[in-house]
Amino acid sequence: MSNDGQLVAITYPDRSQAPKDSRLRVWHPKEDRELLRAAGAEFLGFSPDDRHFATTESLWRLTSGPSDSARRVIAWNGGAS
Repeated sequence: MSNDGQLVAITYPDRSQAPKDSRLRVWHPKEDRELLRAAGAEFLGFSPDDRHFATTESLWRLTSGPSDSARRVIAWNGGAS
């Protein structure tokens, strides 16, 4: 859960139980709105300001506005998005 209690992130394994098959979901439960669903990534943590979060594959920024979503900022393999 984010520091402000507004967002929930969970990683759950697929049937194979292999890390590459894990599923990540970040959502806003109060508004019943999904911000990100990704395969093959595991959630690591939210930043102190709750606007960024890290996964095993990338750093993400949460956008604000009418269509809130998560945008990849940096891929850990060295690429930027």
